[in-house]
Amino acid sequence: MGKALDELVPVKGFKYCTEKFPIKIWDAPPTDELKQFNQQLENDIKDIGDTLSGRGLPTGTMTRWNTHEYYESFRQLGDVAIRFCQKHPVTNRTTLTGEKEVVPLYLKESWGLIYNKGDSTRDHMHWPSIWSYVYCVRACSKCVPLVFPNVKNGYEITPKIGRLIIFPGIVTHEVPEQKCDHERVMISGNLDTAWTPPDFQ
Repeated sequence: MGKALDELVPVKGFKYCTEKFPIKIWDAPPTDELKQFNQQLENDIKDIGDTLSGRGLPTGTMTRWNTHEYYESFRQLGDVAIRFCQKHPVTNRTTLTGEKEVVPLYLKESWGLIYNKGDSTRDHMHWPSIWSYVYCVRACSKCVPLVFPNVKNGYEITPKIGRLIIFPGIVTHEVPEQKCDHERVMISGNLDTAWTPPDFQ
């Protein structure tokens, strides 16, 4: 029966939705513990190095996509992102009995980024991931912001040490050219749902 749909013919023209997607921001208080954690993250980024060798979108240093599989600091940051996404979902979901359901998530990808003067990342999205996050390890208030160009009138988020930004993976974002002479050190990651696949056999 399914073969009847093998030759679907596209209808000319596409329509675009104008949904409202949340961009959520949290700032960690400046404590000695945060300073130590960020130093460990930065050390781990520099330890693994520029493993993508310019094959990613950023023009600066970018580690491998699965850095959390090598460094505990990246796993810990991913766990924090998961907890916040579960606590503040896009919308509510209920079980078959009507009870509130916490959607299971897992850390699919995470990588470190170092922007030096002149580095940038062109506009892109992280589809098909459900959630994406960006965390500021080291930067100043004059460093280049994270930009969401498709938000009405544009939206820019200034980097701040300890700042965690979470948004749906389908949201377009970019990083303009870094103007500061010092490094802008960031971590990005993607979260996906961890449903158990149904057994159709």
